[in-house]
Amino acid sequence: MFNQRQLEIVLELFENQGTYMTASYFAGKQQVSLRTIQNDIRQIKDELSKNSCVSFQSAAPRGSRIIVQDPDAFSILKDTLYQQFSNTSLNYQNERINQILLLLLKQHRAMSMYDIENTVYVSHNTLLNDLKRVAEVLQKYNLELMRSSNKIMADGSEMNKRLCLSEENLLIASASSILAGQNDHDPMMRIKDVLVETFVTFKHTVSEVELNNTIILIYTAIRRMQDWFFIDPTDLKVTENLYPEREIAEAVFAHLGKEFFLRIPDSEIDYLALYMKGQGNPSTSSVISQEMDDLVLDILREIRSAFEIDLTNDLNLRISLALHCSSLIVRIRYDMQLKNHLTDYIRQTFPQGYDIATYFASCLQKRFHQKVKDEEIAFLAIHLYKSLMEQQNNAGTKRVLVISSLRRSENLLLRQTLSNWFTDQIAELAFIPPAEVDESCLDRYDTFITTEKGRFYDMGLALYINQFPEKQDYLNLKLAMDGFESINDILQIFHQDLFSPFSKKCSH
Repeated sequence: MFNQRQLEIVLELFENQGTYMTASYFAGKQQVSLRTIQNDIRQIKDELSKNSCVSFQSAAPRGSRIIVQDPDAFSILKDTLYQQFSNTSLNYQNERINQILLLLLKQHRAMSMYDIENTVYVSHNTLLNDLKRVAEVLQKYNLELMRSSNKIMADGSEMNKRLCLSEENLLIASASSILAGQNDHDPMMRIKDVLVETFVTFKHTVSEVELNNTIILIYTAIRRMQDWFFIDPTDLKVTENLYPEREIAEAVFAHLGKEFFLRIPDSEIDYLALYMKGQGNPSTSSVISQEMDDLVLDILREIRSAFEIDLTNDLNLRISLALHCSSLIVRIRYDMQLKNHLTDYIRQTFPQGYDIATYFASCLQKRFHQKVKDEEIAFLAIHLYKSLMEQQNNAGTKRVLVISSLRRSENLLLRQTLSNWFTDQIAELAFIPPAEVDESCLDRYDTFITTEKGRFYDMGLALYINQFPEKQDYLNLKLAMDGFESINDILQIFHQDLFSPFSKKCSH
């Protein structure tokens, strides 16, 4: 498995197959020591030796080159490595610092400098310089970089360590493929499904930002508990009445404990309950701010109008874009935009994603009065392209209109539940207040739902559904979308209490 720097080296060798390229050239380009590049070259050679389609050749002082043995297999290998690079290239400007931070925060005891040098592939002097920046980052979260002889460790409370992991996006950055994916087996998706189901059961309303941040909080907690890091009860000073939040937190972790084979201590349940209560987050700002969530949602709505492509319901896309844009906006303001050596490739390979990303960037430019460079647009294109592919793979045909007076923060759980129930059938899911329903809606949508028994329900236009939908709501809605397919479909619309023992025997 290559790291990002090694991927850049091997892909440049692939693009210049047959041409010798020196280690000193790559050292200057990557701004690392010659020893680091030599270590990279050795690992690249070992990895490529497993593939018979290419031959890796080195000759001093000419450098290294790639010779293609099987053009078809080589093309597949190159595409695979480009996709791997796309999945790992959404990290922050200095990936090495983040890698060291994550490495230290995953240790239960001090780690030797030698082990870190070998893990990150840097020289001793380079590591010493990096540790100065690592100490500065840790200090922001009341953590201390402790050094003794040739060993170092990050010291501080578990809550502050998790805050550092979240705010610096150390875990989320490494899970970018999860954030942008729709795979039901992905941890982030499983957490989201459990949260939505539990919140519906408890009739607990949340906004998009609250749900997104809770997903990230729990994802971080589970990753830490899997590594045997737990919140110390003495760090929690619970003075608030946590009902009903603690009951909800217990239910959430009861599901997730079984999902991830974890025994959840009371301190973790209390911490989630405090977070939900709104007074347990030690940060002064959310991982995803309300302003950032609104910004991303507004731009996705503009994209919907300009391209007739609706990405507003893709919760994972909105999380990944909000996290990416949080740092992107800082880079725009202070002229620190990232370099991307694969911009031309991304532009040619993902043309639709790049076009939409260009429009997204123009919306940012209008708001912040700074130009977004092509290299940054290419990073945005990767997020958008993945969402477009998922939408194509799961494209339904039904256009569903929910007529409801619920505010956006109140209809989130209903929206997510409907999306989960009918993910393969719904092409568009819209919420409109009763006063805004007009004749154009009758032409645009083919299934109508309402959360209130008003005139649209009385007219027979819309099917009534509970704000916190239950199984019967699912059956009624499925019937409205699919129609009758068997006698059992007809029987399911009636409550069980309406059947007599005689009618049950007849049905058999």
